[in-house]
Amino acid sequence: MIDSYRRVVENAETMLEHARAGRWDEVAVTAGAIGRLTRALDGARRDGPALPATEEAERVRLLARLVRIDAEVRQLRQPWARRLDALLDVRPAARAGSSGHAPEEATSGPF
Repeated sequence: MIDSYRRVVENAETMLEHARAGRWDEVAVTAGAIGRLTRALDGARRDGPALPATEEAERVRLLARLVRIDAEVRQLRQPWARRLDALLDVRPAARAGSSGHAPEEATSGPF
């Protein structure tokens, strides 16, 4: 099952690359694929046995990465948010700390 979570993250990273390049049609296609994968994962997780502790820790790490990716894609999709950041002199790295990732926040989306 953990391999499925890895595939979701790989797809999300591809989606982020498309978003950074402004290829929004490809973002939508990739988001659809991610949605299908996550629905299948939800069913497997609900009906399957609990993960061993090491895999559960990795699952949580992967989910955190998905949230960061989703936040960055949303930021790229919303130019007004970038303008507001510029007005407030907020830099993405400053919000994320030294990791350079977007803040971990709850979002609704394909994840």
